[in-house]
Amino acid sequence: MYSGHVYNKVTNEPIVGLRVSDGLNIAVTDADGAFSLPGWERAHVIAVQCLTNAHDDWYALTDGHAGEYDFYITPAEAPADHRFFHISDSEIENVEEAGIWLPFVKKQITEHPAAFLMHTGDICRIEGLESHYIAMNYDVLGIPVRYCLGNHDYVDDRYGDYSFERYYGPTWYSFDLGNTHYIVLPMRGGDAPSAYSQDNINRWIYNDVRAKDPDKSLVLFCHTHAPDEDTFVYKVDGITFDLRDYGLLAWVFGHYHINWVTDLGGYYNICTSRPDCGGIDSSPTAIRSIEVFGDHTLKTTLHYNDLSKAAPADDALWDTKLPGHIMYANPLPDNGRLYISTCCDEYPFDAGLYCLNPENGDILWSYKPYAGLKNVPSIDGGIIFAQDTFGWVYALKADTGKLVWKQLAPVNWGHHTENGVLAAEGKVFCGCGRKVVTLSQKDGSLLWIGEPSISSEDSPARFVLAHDSGRSVLLACRQWRHIYALDAETGETLWRTSEPRYFTGTPLVVGDKIYLHAKNNLFRLRLSDGQIDQKFSPDETVCLNTAMQSVLRDGVLYTATADRGMLASDFETFATIRNYPVGPTLCPMAMYRRHDSHECESAPIFCDDRILFTSPDGYLHIYMIETAKEVRKISLGAPCYVDPVQVGNTVICADFCGHVRAYSL
Repeated sequence: MYSGHVYNKVTNEPIVGLRVSDGLNIAVTDADGAFSLPGWERAHVIAVQCLTNAHDDWYALTDGHAGEYDFYITPAEAPADHRFFHISDSEIENVEEAGIWLPFVKKQITEHPAAFLMHTGDICRIEGLESHYIAMNYDVLGIPVRYCLGNHDYVDDRYGDYSFERYYGPTWYSFDLGNTHYIVLPMRGGDAPSAYSQDNINRWIYNDVRAKDPDKSLVLFCHTHAPDEDTFVYKVDGITFDLRDYGLLAWVFGHYHINWVTDLGGYYNICTSRPDCGGIDSSPTAIRSIEVFGDHTLKTTLHYNDLSKAAPADDALWDTKLPGHIMYANPLPDNGRLYISTCCDEYPFDAGLYCLNPENGDILWSYKPYAGLKNVPSIDGGIIFAQDTFGWVYALKADTGKLVWKQLAPVNWGHHTENGVLAAEGKVFCGCGRKVVTLSQKDGSLLWIGEPSISSEDSPARFVLAHDSGRSVLLACRQWRHIYALDAETGETLWRTSEPRYFTGTPLVVGDKIYLHAKNNLFRLRLSDGQIDQKFSPDETVCLNTAMQSVLRDGVLYTATADRGMLASDFETFATIRNYPVGPTLCPMAMYRRHDSHECESAPIFCDDRILFTSPDGYLHIYMIETAKEVRKISLGAPCYVDPVQVGNTVICADFCGHVRAYSL
């Protein structure tokens, strides 16, 4: 049995009506601040279910030993409407490493006052566990800081959760703040076995939600998504319960290193990428603030690290500001029009597909999808096709924007939709790298689904249609797994190649060969069977984890790098011919790249003897092709991750913040 009291640290008065838990049972303090818990066989921590300013005054380690435990706490306070910050997957190895990105976090908290900050795990490994609470706490940030247990935070031989409990307290707990009840859960499964079962956690969740004030909203934090991804049903001891019946508002998580939000009818999945580097799907580095309101609604905003360092944009011939952000969606010129899709990893959503007049930037028409559009649309037969981040595929009249049809691609979960679409041969190839969906261009009906057997994450690598021995072949990439080929008519898997492992770049097909860049190598593969003909590293330190497709011109292969701008290589030997450098990245997008990188995500265009490309350093760079001498640099006012487009004597650039501008060449 566990008993004790809870007192206000400032007044020494008992705190009445506060919940205390041993990880299974929940007690409520009486008029004297006293509580009593029966305990259970796996109780290691007793916790006061209250957000406090201090890091460790709200819990006590018991390791199963019965006794009396008194708590002296300073409860945090917040109104019904309040804001909190969310970060995830910082994966530091020491206190100094947090210092790279922590000033940005502190700046955002100063500019946007918040009630607390939640870190949803992968702190990471024993070095991170020993360091993170020292680097990031109330004394440093001025607001309470709490942590979740991630898969890389299970580190001990005794039991995986052991060190987390010693440094951060219970692996699951809850607290009330304002008009919201918050639950913090561990990720199930990690690098070492847990001391607890999922049933242990589920029993506590069931007890906790039944004890909460039914008028309060419910927000859950976990390192990963809900048990079945987009519903919130739990089972334990023959009982099935749905969190939506207990005021669920949002499930907030990390793990995937992506920025993503989806609205499931008033219930929200919210994922945030890393605060220090580009995400697995090339999400720009960011932290997130979430505002919860007393009327059971929310608003979430991403704070990108660090857009404020961009130079002011140079004067343009015209400047059109579109809602949302422009990520991997290259401007698409067609038939005297310019199509641009924007995305939004915030809520409320504000993004869409836009048709512009390239002569003056006027918006000819726009279409608002269910969610944002991260990649390039595709045009075939006067119809433009696009896919949003929830999985909806749209067919619109290219000249008017009138909807022809829309269809939800059965990808199971929308965050795997960075690939965009490819329309060709009467089909729309959509879905994602882990689950290709093919629809009929005519009416959106399902033709086939290709599902390679190994699950994985996805990347912005686009689908490519090629032809081999009279057969149409669809190439797709799966992050951390393989590039693979499907029969475009049937969806049958023809071959897989897993050698590069990192697949963020779009394959280039020339004849019967595939050209691919990944990690620190350039690859030449056979289209017929995916076997590697040639693998070449320009430099052991070069990073080629970029999203663009290489460009071949006059026997030279041009490839964007994540650390040294644009690389020009001999098409036959892959030997480096020249390099076109860029400045420091404003907001890293390439996977695991930080602010010390010199990233390029643009394919080049060519104008006479010049090469032009954009960069996340915030500039359009213009070099002499042969000498690699920079002759002009135009400030775009924000990082740019897409290709420039030449229209007559102008070049059009679309930056991350939604500005589309035209400049004279």
